[in-house]
Amino acid sequence: MMPGTTAAVLGALVLLGAGCGAEETVKEPRNTPATPHVEVDALSGRPNPGWDLPQADADEIAALIEALPAGTESAAADDAGGLGFRGFVLTDLRLPRHPEHDRVRVGVDVVRIETGDVTLALPDDHGSVHAALRAKARTRLPEPLYRAIPENRQ
Repeated sequence: MMPGTTAAVLGALVLLGAGCGAEETVKEPRNTPATPHVEVDALSGRPNPGWDLPQADADEIAALIEALPAGTESAAADDAGGLGFRGFVLTDLRLPRHPEHDRVRVGVDVVRIETGDVTLALPDDHGSVHAALRAKARTRLPEPLYRAIPENRQ
């Protein structure tokens, strides 16, 4: 080796090692969309069960909602009260016609899109959104809780 080569190699290794510390954290990529999530609003005093929607399921649900007829606006509705099933609550679901919504609440025959202080109620006379979410809940919930979700009106 040439004189000074060992020192140069050691210096380069020290510089390389400085950027490889175990304390370095990996950051999430910016602007990564959140994963759509479904919550079954059915329990009182305990966290409600829920699951993340795979992208294909999220696209299906979004398309069903987007196909519903125009709705009526009202002041933000309070969370549905009472015992038992109160609806499905969706967060981070991308809806092209309603890009700024906070959450979507799905009942048997109505879909409520909540944005700030305003709720848009879309009639779902055939219960298509509710039926699709209920079908997806079948493999995700314990049987007694699944049975507590009402079936659509035929």
